Amino acid sequence: MNPKWLSPEIIRNESHSRASDVYSFGVVLWELMTLREPFEEIANPIQIAFAVANNGARPFVPEDVENVPGGGFDGMFLMMMMMVGGCDDDGV
Repeated sequence: MNPKWLSPEIIRNESHSRASDVYSFGVVLWELMTLREPFEEIANPIQIAFAVANNGARPFVPEDVENVPGGGFDGMFLMMMMMVGGCDDDGV
């Protein structure tokens, strides 16, 4: 498994929930929004896992977020709305 997309509780081998999946999905949306790989500034996967699980590290929000090729927050919001359009009231 690659820790770039794993939630902190999964890395720590704790119980998981829908929130764990939402975290991972959020990282994927971040990738789509920025067209960057999360934690690309950290080469070692073990360092990424430690930073996420123990130090609260998260992918950074670029300063030029509205000008990124992935469409920024407007593009991400539109994509999210399209993806959740088929969900019922429980979010499933």
